[in-house]
Amino acid sequence: MKFNSIQIAVLLLCLLPTAPVLHAGVAEGVEAHKRGRFADARKELTTPAETGDEQAMAAMGEMLMRGQGGARDELKARDYVTRAQAAGNLRATYLLANMFLAGNLVTKDEAKGMQLMREAAEKGESSAQTTFGVWLYNGSNGYAKDEVTALAWFKAAAEQSNAAAMASLGTFYERGAGGVAQDYLVALDWYKKSGEAGNTTGMTAAGRVYALGRGVTADCNEALRWLRRAAVANHFEAFQWIGSVYEVGRGGVARNGVLAYAWYAAIPANAQPAILKSAVEGKERLAKALSATELAEAEKQSKTVVAANITSVISAAISSGQARASAAPRRGVYGSGVVVSDAGDIITNEHVVNNCTRVRIQPLGKDVTVITRDARNDLALLRVEGAGLPAAKLRQARSMRLGDSIVVI
Repeated sequence: MKFNSIQIAVLLLCLLPTAPVLHAGVAEGVEAHKRGRFADARKELTTPAETGDEQAMAAMGEMLMRGQGGARDELKARDYVTRAQAAGNLRATYLLANMFLAGNLVTKDEAKGMQLMREAAEKGESSAQTTFGVWLYNGSNGYAKDEVTALAWFKAAAEQSNAAAMASLGTFYERGAGGVAQDYLVALDWYKKSGEAGNTTGMTAAGRVYALGRGVTADCNEALRWLRRAAVANHFEAFQWIGSVYEVGRGGVARNGVLAYAWYAAIPANAQPAILKSAVEGKERLAKALSATELAEAEKQSKTVVAANITSVISAAISSGQARASAAPRRGVYGSGVVVSDAGDIITNEHVVNNCTRVRIQPLGKDVTVITRDARNDLALLRVEGAGLPAAKLRQARSMRLGDSIVVI
């Protein structure tokens, strides 16, 4: 598409449906919040929160505190979370616990934070249960290391489909911790469940198990599929493992020093120290083996890796027997798109989705909805829910000057 970012922003507004905003209710808003559709959640929950609904206040408080689906409003966030917690909302109790532990929006009070976290966990809040499990597993926050009790907390949270708890259970079975027998297949199953629920730690762990062939035949395709899903969400441990897959030739993939270096080099300086250290060591090893030309190509490709994480690669796959009569169905059509909102809106070309009965975003493997299309201008608006993809930052015209570099999509 030969449009600069400013033009794309305008076109998005033209393509959005003009139906009136309807408040479907608190339940729908809370569900939208859980699925990561924060803009939709705000539309549904703003009015109920203002009128004192505890669920709406808890969710709105969290979004306002984190800037999800719109601007931050720390003062209103604190008010909503505090009031929802006073009304007995467990999610708000968990949020307030973290606020006291970090000194975020309130005066830091670790004792109060730990008390609220335990209260929320004992009453069944899954994120609090997971946090308590982490404390016990690590022996932190004043608690002695207790893997058996930690495992019980993780199981309780996983029963409520908490994705982080599922990933932690995978760790227990992979290591044989907490009194459970080591079982790589059970570990992999928990990692995959966690990954399917959107947890990037679970995705990366599943990819690592496939890359190393733990309990299964090493499989580079499955390894890279899981690792790339995590990489899209900027989970830098996944970058490290993708680099390792190409450097070592894990799972049957051909060794490729250029690609390995590119993925290591894409890890930013603010990554966790252990991950950054591993990436630097990987780059140093490969720099000795690559030619000057290969090294230059690797540096170039590392910039492509970074850029790819603010765009989405769209694959249009056709299901059998469902096509418009006016044209023959197409299979395996690929195109690119740009994520333009936190709600998961994506701009692409109309010809990419034309005559397709199914559109899927890769490497996430998620189906997307075609919101609207404009064949005349060859544009289409798609939406993927719950993927957590970062929106591209659109530059304002007033800040552009002659000689500035721009990216044309």
